[in-house]
Amino acid sequence: MGSETILVLFDFDGVLGNTLPFIIKNAQEYATQMGIRVKVSEDDIKTLKKMEFEELGLKIGIPKARSKEFLKGMLELASKNEVDIFPGIVDVLDYLKNIGCVSCINTGNSRTTVKRFLERHGISGKISEIYDKENGDSKEEKINMALSRYGIEKCRCYMIGDAISDVEAAHRVGVKSIAATWGNQDFKLLKGSRPDFFASDPKDIISIINRNMNLTTAST
Repeated sequence: MGSETILVLFDFDGVLGNTLPFIIKNAQEYATQMGIRVKVSEDDIKTLKKMEFEELGLKIGIPKARSKEFLKGMLELASKNEVDIFPGIVDVLDYLKNIGCVSCINTGNSRTTVKRFLERHGISGKISEIYDKENGDSKEEKINMALSRYGIEKCRCYMIGDAISDVEAAHRVGVKSIAATWGNQDFKLLKGSRPDFFASDPKDIISIINRNMNLTTAST
């Protein structure tokens, strides 16, 4: 990779795909299959600090001893969902590819679900790599994997997420964080994590990266 290449890591749920309605439906359905009567609300998801299925399970009353079972069931159901892509995301991915950026996905979901989503929306060729649950539970670990894989400096890397955990992972690694406010996290909670930038619309990602790419290039 060239010294000026930008690495952009996207969270999947709530950033690329509008998965919130399915998360609520799937959690309700699988908890019932497990013999556990719960009522899952949008607020249960939006107030999670860590946007992971296991964390949601604990929040709604799934016993910790059965959290892996709940995770497996949620991943299986998610792989069958016909998830809509957020308006404007395709334009962002097209733009990033055209200017030579490397776009990857950093998710707690499964590769199967993400690949199906990318294929359904015709954007597989715009994503260089998927870092999923099989690469580990730690988002910062996956950021480091991508940095190492593409040989890109931390100052040229952006983690785009809709959750506190995405922003905190970026902070811990030392890369820039962009908080997507159209996602699944409550805005007040997301704001409290102090991301480097906010994007209220996907097109804001282009403006943020363009502006900071020019600044970074000028300083080298």
